[in-house]
Amino acid sequence: MKTAAKVFIVLGCIFNFYLIFPIIIGVFAYKKIDTATQKNELTTLGVLTLFFCNILGGIFMLCISDKELSKNNGYVPTTEPQNDYLQNLNNLKSLYDKGIISEEIYNEKRKKYIDMI
Repeated sequence: MKTAAKVFIVLGCIFNFYLIFPIIIGVFAYKKIDTATQKNELTTLGVLTLFFCNILGGIFMLCISDKELSKNNGYVPTTEPQNDYLQNLNNLKSLYDKGIISEEIYNEKRKKYIDMI
């Protein structure tokens, strides 16, 4: 659903290139699809997209489920709690101790996590 909504939003922006309002709505809607984590965050922009940008894009945007948004692949938080890095280090050490990853990969990832802390 997310991909279909994005495609039709872009098409709506292309076909309405001569009007500024649909392009603004389309850009905001496109970005919001990537950052939203709950369906209710998309409702207002979905309705605006439906009326002003592209009917199908708005319909698909309103039909996106919470489950699909919870696994939002495009959005990476800008700040991550330090506890997550420590947990990742512990998980990495566990994988290394079990022999699942090599020492080279372990040291590379370990350095990356330590630099993030």
